[in-house]
Amino acid sequence: MEQPKKITPERLKDTIVELRYNTAISFEYIPGLVHEAVKGVLSPVDIGRHQFSLDPAKSVFIGTRKGFLQNDIIRLQIEEGGLIFNSNGEYKGWSAFMGAIKTVMELIAQKDWLQGIHWVGLRYVSEFAEIQIFDKLIWDFQYQWGQASSLNTTFRTEWADEEDRIIVRLLNNGQREGDVYSLIDIDVNHNFGETKAVAAAFDTIERLHTKEKDVFFGLMRPEFLTSLNPTY
Repeated sequence: MEQPKKITPERLKDTIVELRYNTAISFEYIPGLVHEAVKGVLSPVDIGRHQFSLDPAKSVFIGTRKGFLQNDIIRLQIEEGGLIFNSNGEYKGWSAFMGAIKTVMELIAQKDWLQGIHWVGLRYVSEFAEIQIFDKLIWDFQYQWGQASSLNTTFRTEWADEEDRIIVRLLNNGQREGDVYSLIDIDVNHNFGETKAVAAAFDTIERLHTKEKDVFFGLMRPEFLTSLNPTY
């Protein structure tokens, strides 16, 4: 069944692509090596000059956030063993998002310190305001305790799909400053079991993206999907 290309308005709250890498280099050098490789397309995240004055005689000023780089499409967090990409501000769509990630990874892949990629993951978190999401999905969540009705409820399930792993987390009837909201959080990842070239990781991420969309839209009852103004 053909899945929509998008829904309107976009409900994405968080978009993450993670690549776990192998290297023989100590992590203390990695942020600098990454920054040197991608300085033409990403800049350090400026968090302003913050003064910490627990000891007035020893004020400390911080101007940039080490290990975080960004442009107008993506933000990169550099972790020990992992490179984590997220949308920077409003999600620009998969083509722009993944295109920016590929540009960065191709620059990094040219450097000798990166031996390859052994794990990739894609995680999308969608937020629905004023919606009880359990009533909108194909799974049956009808349960109660005595005469009590369910309030803030979370659900998590995980399964293997061929060689990929899929994790679905749901929040129903979340409460925040008097507002009600729900979350659909889908994580699809793949462990290569060996080191792969960056280009091979791209192919796998594209497949995981398709699978994530299949799960996301496949969970929805047809009438709910129609209410989200899908574009095919």
